[in-house]
Amino acid sequence: MDQTLMQVLVVVALISAAYWAIMASVLELAPRAAYRIATANLLLVAGVWLTLGRQTQPDHLHFHLADWLVLAGMTLFRSGINQLVFKQHDTPWTHWLPLGLVIIFTAPLSPSAESHHAMGIVWSLAGAWIAATGFADGFKGMDADRFHLSARLAIGLPCLVVACVMLLRALLLSASALGLHGSPVEMHASEAPFFWSMLGLLLLLNYTLGMLTGTRLVMRIKDLAERDPLTNCLNRRSIEARFVLNRERCVRFGEQMTCILFDLDLFKHINDQHGHHAGDAAIKHAVHLTQGVIRNVDAMGRFGGEEFLLLLPNTHLTGARETANRIRQMLDENPLLYEGKTIAVTGSFGVAVFRADEGMDSLVKRADAAMYEAKRLGRNRVEVTETA
Repeated sequence: MDQTLMQVLVVVALISAAYWAIMASVLELAPRAAYRIATANLLLVAGVWLTLGRQTQPDHLHFHLADWLVLAGMTLFRSGINQLVFKQHDTPWTHWLPLGLVIIFTAPLSPSAESHHAMGIVWSLAGAWIAATGFADGFKGMDADRFHLSARLAIGLPCLVVACVMLLRALLLSASALGLHGSPVEMHASEAPFFWSMLGLLLLLNYTLGMLTGTRLVMRIKDLAERDPLTNCLNRRSIEARFVLNRERCVRFGEQMTCILFDLDLFKHINDQHGHHAGDAAIKHAVHLTQGVIRNVDAMGRFGGEEFLLLLPNTHLTGARETANRIRQMLDENPLLYEGKTIAVTGSFGVAVFRADEGMDSLVKRADAAMYEAKRLGRNRVEVTETA
């Protein structure tokens, strides 16, 4: 029975490792995370394989190293989660702290049936900590603005289940060691329960990471469809869709909405004098500064080459004018530093208030007229249209 379960475990681990290796090398989808997860599968199954020799060869290889390899695999699983949600290139040293503490605590213990429970308690507590922090990393890393709570829980729940099972095992082993539960310390003739738990652990962790990778892929595709590739703000099609949603709220609930249209001044001069890469840098610089001013509920889209449209829901004309002036001031006071050069980046702004009976073309046309009035009056200023 043990041998059959071990064979199943090895097959699952090898298939999972091959899958993640293909994701990394062929599809190039989250390669850093995928390579870590492939290695984690191999380390975990190697550790479990070594436990088979505990009854016949009770030595450091089959006790200590076996446990350490399983924990190393779990740590790499957590590192994969961290890479997927936070896109960190390096694994923080704190991720390896539980494994380090386990090594320090268990290394002096002799590999025997008597030390089996003590090592099992320490191992289980470390595993519970790794799984719980993996759940916390995934839950925190998935942006609440883009993922529903149910989706975040569904993706992270397997890690939480693993943490609970590990903690329960530690408690049962502690109770047994204290004589509160079960018989004195013995090594069971069959390791089937352990192998079943490891098989479940492997499947759950690969499921979690598979879901995270799939979610990342879906979000990447969605971003490619909705976002401007240079600036990562909304593209024209998406900002138009956002206008439709905001317009419905304005009509239904009587809310106000304002539009800010702005254009970078003398942008052609930047391209001609410093090159198109400098022009791209100026555009990204302007977007970065603007996003530091607007609210989360506001929408920013790239409407043309160096032209941007802002939709400010539930905002009156005075508030929109103040927002436009803050953005103008940020641009004026923070020139672009590019290849050792200081490049002035300013903008001309037009502000218009949404009217309940108009579409986007009409609103943008009025904001555009105000923006060109700002340019006519000398640039680097804010002009508004008549009130709604």
